[in-house]
This record gives sequence, C-alpha cells and structure tokens, in this order.
Amino acid sequence: MALIQGWMLPIVAVVLGVVLWLLLRHRRRRAAAVPVAHSERLTALPGYAAALRRYRITLAAALALVLGLVVALAVAAARPTSISALDPQKRNRDIILCMDVSGSMLSFNAEVVDVFERLARGFNGERIGMVIFNSSAVQVFPLTDDYQFVAEQLATAGRAFDFSSSDIEFFAGTFTGTGSSLIGDGLATCVNSFDQKGQPRTRSIVLSTDNRLAGRPLYTITEAAGLAGRDGIRVYGLNPAQFGVGSGRDRAGAQMQQAVESTNGDYYAIDDSGTGDDAVAQIIARVQSREATALTSAPRAVAGDRPDGVLVAALLGVALLLPLAWRLRR
Repeated sequence: MALIQGWMLPIVAVVLGVVLWLLLRHRRRRAAAVPVAHSERLTALPGYAAALRRYRITLAAALALVLGLVVALAVAAARPTSISALDPQKRNRDIILCMDVSGSMLSFNAEVVDVFERLARGFNGERIGMVIFNSSAVQVFPLTDDYQFVAEQLATAGRAFDFSSSDIEFFAGTFTGTGSSLIGDGLATCVNSFDQKGQPRTRSIVLSTDNRLAGRPLYTITEAAGLAGRDGIRVYGLNPAQFGVGSGRDRAGAQMQQAVESTNGDYYAIDDSGTGDDAVAQIIARVQSREATALTSAPRAVAGDRPDGVLVAALLGVALLLPLAWRLRR
C-alpha cells in the first residue's frame, strides 16, 4: 500500500494552480497582442481551422503532460512507501555448553570458554546457551544468537574459572545437592535446556567434565546420553583427566566415551601436557559441518521507499513533452 505524506497535497495544488494561471495568462497576452482586421476571413479557411485544431490538441496534450509531470515529481518528493509482511527464514544450530564446575575443572574450563568466546565471533545463525553443574545444575544463560551478550557471559565465566574475579555468585546454585560432579544430572539438565523440542533443529552439547563423580546422581551418564539420543542431540565430550592414575579413571573415561558416542558425538581425551583449544575447535567444526535447520521467524512488517513507478512516469512525461514543445514552437 502506497503512503503519501498529507502535507504535500496542498503544495501540489498550489503548484498546479500557478502553472494553469501562467499558461492562461500567456495565452490571453498572445491573443490581445496581435490585432488583425477582417480576421474572420482567415479563420474561416479550412486549412486554418485544421491547423488551429492541431494546435489546440497539441497544447492540451502538452498541458496534460506538464500537469502529470508536476504530480509525479510531487509524489516522488513525498517518498511513497510500501508496507509488506515478511516471513524471514534463518538457518540455525543450537549449542549448549555443559560444564562441570567442580574445583578440579576450573582451570580447564577457563581454556574452553576462552576458545569458545573467540570462535563465537565468527558464528552466523548458531544459538549458544550455557549450563554449569556440580552437585546441582544451573542455567547461566539460555539459547541466544546475541553474540555480544554471549561474549560478555563467556568472559565473565572465564574470569570466574581462572580466579581473576572474586565474584563467587557465578557458581550460585551449583552446591544445593549432595556430592560433587553429578555428571548425569548435569547432562540431563543440558538436554532439557533446549527449547521447542517438537521442531527439527540441529542440536549439540559440549560436555566438559573430568568424570570424578562423588555421590549418587538421579541419572547416570549413560541414562542422560540416552535422553540426548532420543531427542536427536549430539554430545561432544571433553575429558582432561583421562590419563590420570588408576584403573578407575580408565573405566570412567571409557564409560563417558561410550555414552557420548552413542549420540553420534565425539570424545576428546586431553592429556596433562595438552590443552583443549584444538579439541574445542574440532568440535565447532563438526557442529558447523552438520546441515543447519531452516527456521521461520515471526512475521514482521517491512516498510520501504517505492518511488520507481512515479519516477518512470516522470521520465516518460519528459520524453513525450519534448517533441510536443518542438511542435508548438513551430
């Protein structure tokens, strides 16, 4: 629908009135300036009558074109716009950072969020969320594609993990249960942090834990991985304690590996001499290699200038007016 600003209409009317007045005044002056005796004999000639008709028709056409040109330019100056409903689509991947915040994991988590913060600057369409857990799990921020907000939250997490911030409120709510590093409960909370479960999306969890379970969780890591697999969520596991001392570490690592690979995810064992930078980069590459899901956002009204039609009409009017002006001059 075209919209024209109302205050332009009086200006258009005034311009049209001035043009008409000037044309009529010029015509009267020409008629009064050339007195001819016995002109009725001349005007009675058939050739004169035909020439006068042609002149009047040409003059009327020129006047109509001038008026049309004035109207077209006035409409263009009023900036006509159109409003349309847009149903935008964007391609989307959802990623939840699921982080064990027990004391033995803090320094490693600082590395992980630092890499994630740097990589998130190049994201396009991914939504990021974060859940931390110890004896209980807490959602730090929900899934969002506001990457400035994500960067701020990850920077806050990084400062908390490397003890450069004295704000212990970041860990509030993660000590309300009994025990420590209840991995299955943390992973189950991350699975339930995805929204719109009924819609097909590409969903992934980056699970960071050293598998030092202490206590009795409601879900084992195998059961939580089963929840993820049921919802089509891939889990990518980061374990910085795979190569510790004792066979218990090996069994826990093997159990974690089996759980995450059951979701078609990957398992990364980080030894004491390495860092998680490469592993996180590989995980992001794997996540982004998966086909993103096309999502339709809420319809929104879009307004834009639409002067094309009136400008084309003005140009056409000028093109037709030039030969008429030449003919009138003759």
